[in-house]
Amino acid sequence: MSQQLKHFIIALLVLAVFTAPVLSAAAETESAADSWQFVGELYMWAPAINGEDVAGGDFEITFNDILDNLDLAFMGKLAAVKGKWSLIGDLIYMDLNQDISGTANIIGRPERTEADITLKASIATLLGGYSVFENESIKVDVLAGARYLKLEVDAKFDLGSFETKISESGHNWDGIVGLAGRINLTPKWFLSCYADVGSGDSELTWQAQGAAGYRFDKLDAVFGYRHLDYEFDNPEVIDNMNISGPFAGIRYHF
Repeated sequence: MSQQLKHFIIALLVLAVFTAPVLSAAAETESAADSWQFVGELYMWAPAINGEDVAGGDFEITFNDILDNLDLAFMGKLAAVKGKWSLIGDLIYMDLNQDISGTANIIGRPERTEADITLKASIATLLGGYSVFENESIKVDVLAGARYLKLEVDAKFDLGSFETKISESGHNWDGIVGLAGRINLTPKWFLSCYADVGSGDSELTWQAQGAAGYRFDKLDAVFGYRHLDYEFDNPEVIDNMNISGPFAGIRYHF
């Protein structure tokens, strides 16, 4: 297997753990005690990825590498808040594809090689939250829930006159707990932060995020930085990795 093909397969598997930023929208809206309030958000995360495979080799994937292989992506969130209680759902879907061609020396003869690799990843996060502190300037929520990952990988390899296909799928559950907070600097500007830690099918996963935002009536513009770290249990390809980068989003209150 060529180094280019090996690194691309690793990149696809790494991309599968792109959980959407789970910054609590519940901690970023002013709730009423007797009515439900809702927040919808669309965002874009532009990370770089670093990690180590099971053989002990380091790898790095830039955001440009991700964009080059992306066919379709969706990142969105919906939160419902009533009094001190909140529910947050987060969904990310990715469809990546790359065609790789080249030549290989097969039994002393140069042969043309081609590979068509497709990965579809669906990651859903569901959290429940409760506000443990709130005044005019500060709000803090405790959160608990689960993150679910489903992967589907299809690959077709043409090695000279030899052709083979690979189709694999799997899923991953992790329970998570966390804290989310918001500080109102002015009636328009605010700061927010989020951190979580969890385990399950993964040996350990944690993340931390900080953001700043500006409110336009019912619309918020948010931007910040996020770090996500994974240590996998019984890994087959990737042992550990970290994903870090800026993000930006638009949030609507209704």
